[in-house]
Amino acid sequence: MEQPFFKKIFTCIYFWKYLNEEESYERDHRIFNAYSRLAESNLIFGVLLFFILLIIGNLFIQDGAELYSFMQGSFSTSIIVAMLHYFLQYTLGRPIYRRIRREKWEIAKEELKEHFKKMIESFREIFNEDESETKAFSDESAEEHRDYFKERLSNSNDGENKITLILKKFELPLDTTDIKVVKRRYLKLAQKYHPDMPNGNAELFKQLVMDFETLKYHFEE
Repeated sequence: MEQPFFKKIFTCIYFWKYLNEEESYERDHRIFNAYSRLAESNLIFGVLLFFILLIIGNLFIQDGAELYSFMQGSFSTSIIVAMLHYFLQYTLGRPIYRRIRREKWEIAKEELKEHFKKMIESFREIFNEDESETKAFSDESAEEHRDYFKERLSNSNDGENKITLILKKFELPLDTTDIKVVKRRYLKLAQKYHPDMPNGNAELFKQLVMDFETLKYHFEE
C-alpha cells in the first residue's frame, strides 16, 4: 500500500514509532522501508528545524547583529542535530534492514531457482517428447523405418534436392555432414516449434521431426 506523502517526508519521525512497536514481520518491513528514506527525511528535518529556529529568532531578537549571529548558530545546530539524528537511526535500523534485505534476496534466489528449474524441466520434456516422436517410426519396425526414408530419397536427384532444402530450412551450410551439428540445430528448432511453447506449431513440429529423420538416414547411409 502506498504511504501518504506526509508520512514519506517525516519518515525519520515515524521511524521511532516503528522501532517501539512490538516485534513482528510487518514492523520489521516498515522499518526496512523507512530505513531506505532516512537520509532525505533527515535532510528535510534539518531544514524545518532551521526555519523553526529562524522564526523564533525573528520573534524574540530585535538587534540585527544578534539575529545574524543567531541565524549562523541555528544553521550549524540544525545540521549537527539532523546528522546525529540520522546516524543514530542508521545504527539502530541497520541490523533489521540487513536482515530483511538478506531474506528478500534469499526469496528472490529461490524464485529464480524455481524459474530455471521449470525451464529445465520444460526443455527436458521437449527433448523427451522429441525422442519419443522420432522413436515412433521405429516402434513398429526398424526395417520399415529405413524403407520409408529410403523410398523418400529413392531418386538421387530429388534426394539431393530434398537434403538441400532441409538444410536450408535448418539454416545450416549446404555442405554440412556432421550429424551432431544437425542435431543441435534440430533441438533448438524443436524448442521453438514444439506445441507446448508459446509460439509453437504442431504441424511445423511434425515436419521438423520428419526432416531430421530424413537427414539422419541420409548421413548414416
